[in-house]
Amino acid sequence: MIRLYRDYMSMTRLCAENGRSETELVVDERVINGRRVLHGGALCDLLDSAIASAVRSALPEDQGAVTASLTVEFLRPVPEGAVVRAVGHVESLGRTLAFGRAEAWVGESLVGLAQGTWRVMPRHATRYRANPEDPKEVT
Repeated sequence: MIRLYRDYMSMTRLCAENGRSETELVVDERVINGRRVLHGGALCDLLDSAIASAVRSALPEDQGAVTASLTVEFLRPVPEGAVVRAVGHVESLGRTLAFGRAEAWVGESLVGLAQGTWRVMPRHATRYRANPEDPKEVT
């Protein structure tokens, strides 16, 4: 069985539909830095996942998308034990590119922002295959 990256990062997708998504991350020992606050890379991952889920929810079933660029703003530290909720939105969806944004919240406090561009392509092209001749092999 293939495990998703978000499973290792303790992320939970709460919803993803009609170009909007919500994803949560529990700040535990897997995602903190030496100051015992959320590592900046983990916040990037959360915001990226929220936008990607929003983009994919707006695409037809046979289309996929991959991150082409992502800009993140870190607004305040997030302590260990907090639950961060990221809300992703599609700003614009074209034939080959999608643009999105996300906000990260701890309760009523805004802790991070992101915006980015996703490359839209056939779903089969978004998967890595060690053997390109075997369409069922996904690693």
